Amino acid sequence: MSNIKLTNGAKLLKSVQFPHKNDHFLHLVMADTGRGIWATWMFNETCGGCYSGSYFNSEAEAHADFVDRVVTTYERHGLELLGAAQ
Repeated sequence: MSNIKLTNGAKLLKSVQFPHKNDHFLHLVMADTGRGIWATWMFNETCGGCYSGSYFNSEAEAHADFVDRVVTTYERHGLELLGAAQ
């Protein structure tokens, strides 16, 4: 996991950097909001913002969504996922 610091106060649980050659600043992240809700977001390291969020009542649901987002993103770019989202 990278040295991402979420600016919204949520606790980062998992992150995977986008596979785009020129988008080294974009990450898919999973976080604990601290309010009994877990989230998955696209995180922009340049501005510290979290976008395209999905919210869940359990960590297991958030983890499933995180893995799905990572796999879908890698498949969309024709790349092989080397265990990054485990």
